[in-house]
Amino acid sequence: MTVELFEPPRVKSRRPDANGQSPLFPWVNCPRLTSTSGLPAIVESGTSCAAARKIADAVPRLRDRLLAHFRKLGRYGATDEEAAIAVAIQGNSYRPRRVALAREGLIVAVGKRLTRSGNAARVWRLAGEVG
Repeated sequence: MTVELFEPPRVKSRRPDANGQSPLFPWVNCPRLTSTSGLPAIVESGTSCAAARKIADAVPRLRDRLLAHFRKLGRYGATDEEAAIAVAIQGNSYRPRRVALAREGLIVAVGKRLTRSGNAARVWRLAGEVG
């Protein structure tokens, strides 16, 4: 029995081109993220757009809960896993809120800590906390 190994194409860039085409995997279309109801969603994905519309009204409340949690933690901060559990937000709703806070410069990554499964994860805390 002969097994052929897949050799990925050699490319200069790993980023999708202007049309969203992946240079590493030309058979995969990488749709651009756009805004639906002011939230990021993948245009070609009906479920992504539907989810963005469904959560739109809750986003400010979720964001405030997450920001309040980081304020309470101070210098200790939290990993994504810790924060999502503490504020009772599912990962698919939590991560976009954390990404938005980081892009706004309100929280920063300050180190790493182990998750429950023993993997290293970034620790996030308020940008103004020192040490």
